[in-house]
Amino acid sequence: MITIISAIAQNRVIGSNQGLPWHIPEEYQQFLDQVKGNTVIMGRKSWEIFGADLPETRFIVISSKKSVSKGIKTVASMEEAIDQAKTFREKIFIAGGAMIYKEGLKFADRMHLSYIKGEYNGDVFFPDFKPDDWLLTKSKEHSEFTYKEFTKSKVR
Repeated sequence: MITIISAIAQNRVIGSNQGLPWHIPEEYQQFLDQVKGNTVIMGRKSWEIFGADLPETRFIVISSKKSVSKGIKTVASMEEAIDQAKTFREKIFIAGGAMIYKEGLKFADRMHLSYIKGEYNGDVFFPDFKPDDWLLTKSKEHSEFTYKEFTKSKVR
């Protein structure tokens, strides 16, 4: 299973000035708990921002650079990242940024999305996706966000 995981404001913002435009510890802890001990695919910029916060997590970074850091697997494409991730036999999460999510939508079986209550200024947006391609399988209200899990629909 390949899962896209993200927090998204009502106006689809996912980032601002190389970080998150909100501070919601409960949502961030939920993210950390889900990816811990698994494989996370992300772009170089996302890894530089969030990578240090994710101990006990295996990273595969998609980047045009040869290597982003010692001990971090760097690949040139989503296909290569997924092929490498499958060899670890762990859950696979795609965790941003925007271009990585857009490419990842083609491969993902599931999405875990935290819909942040409110609109935020930002410069990075979650890509459009076809809601008809996804079935809502879980929804849980929190004070500052609504957590939803989706599974890719078999009908296209």
